[in-house]
Amino acid sequence: MTNLKPKNIESPAFSISLIILYIGRLVSSLGDWIYMVILSLIFAEHAPHYIPLLWLAKSLASFFSGFIAGTISDRFGHKQTAIVSDVLRAITVVLMPSCIEIPFILLLLVFITSSLGSFFSSSLNPIISRITENEPSSRHRVNSILSMIVPLAQFIGPFLGTILMQKNNSLPFIAQSISFIVSAISLIFISFPNGSIGTSELKTEKLRLKNLWEDIKFSSKYIWSNTILRSITLSMTIFIFGSSAIDAYEVLFITKTLGLGKSEYGLIISMGGIAYIISSFCNIFVSRYLSSGSLLFFGFLITAIGNLIFALSVNFITLVIGLLITAIGGTTFFVASSTLTQNMVSINIQGRITSLQEILPTAASTVSTVISGIFISSIPIRYIMIAGAIVIMLGILPALNVLFSFRTIEHEKAKTVNM
Repeated sequence: MTNLKPKNIESPAFSISLIILYIGRLVSSLGDWIYMVILSLIFAEHAPHYIPLLWLAKSLASFFSGFIAGTISDRFGHKQTAIVSDVLRAITVVLMPSCIEIPFILLLLVFITSSLGSFFSSSLNPIISRITENEPSSRHRVNSILSMIVPLAQFIGPFLGTILMQKNNSLPFIAQSISFIVSAISLIFISFPNGSIGTSELKTEKLRLKNLWEDIKFSSKYIWSNTILRSITLSMTIFIFGSSAIDAYEVLFITKTLGLGKSEYGLIISMGGIAYIISSFCNIFVSRYLSSGSLLFFGFLITAIGNLIFALSVNFITLVIGLLITAIGGTTFFVASSTLTQNMVSINIQGRITSLQEILPTAASTVSTVISGIFISSIPIRYIMIAGAIVIMLGILPALNVLFSFRTIEHEKAKTVNM
């Protein structure tokens, strides 16, 4: 009779520790969207010429801190690093309202906050890997659930932020600070299987500048020598380079080139957020039938097609179609890339590897925005959008390489088992 009982394959994705993680990420992501949207509005009101520096500060912070964030996380413990990052960010954010009239100090706090965010990001993948250490097959479902959180927060956060700002300029920052504290507290209650506490054997080794340089070289060689990791990093970098140009001038393309109104623009963005949520939900079930390698390739292919349709759009309908296709493919691609990295890289070095993997895309985003900014005054916006979409298409090749390499590995494993 026991054989007739259906297998509960969903339970590993909803363990107590994972539910705590989901709640913590939702609260923190809501705070992110509340504070960043309000921060942009404050700069627009008090120092509009500083707005480009706001986004540059965030990008540069992520780029430079990325070189050391993974090393710190691996050496001092992933959970511990994430908690300290949340607490310190809570402090820097709550200081921001007092610096609204001093743009330079406010930018410095944004830079520090974004730098600390890199330490959290480099710790998140290893934390997920440790929680699911006994159930690695559940990682794609876990990543899919987590990928639902950001668009959900994007959908709700700005609305909450504007309500809070109407009452007091300080309230959005206080809300963000509280969200970081909630995230830190939630991490304290997360437990790992097998008695693991999320620390690394490197913790006992004294951290020196030489160690940091050695870790950077080690991570670079590790990624370069692994065909799948190298191809994931390359495809992600190409995607970010192309999509950053599209994202930077999306609002101008929709309102100026196509002549759509603000209400239609808002509707398009909202529908995109809903598409990301639905796509994340579908990913949970699709992962039962397709491998992570297949999901990564088809996800990239779909999002590349979606971006091209978006760039070639001539009306509201084609814009929405392009955005929906982009959302479906993009979610699938990024979820699969996280799952592959978690499954292929030892937990003790995941912080360094994932941190270094994010550096190239971050640099690509900055370079793309600068280059497109140079040409925006001399060529039509549509040309920039099409150029970005064509660049994204180039990333299909490394994504295809991931698929072939993954299938080769699976084939070799099958042969070994049969022997």
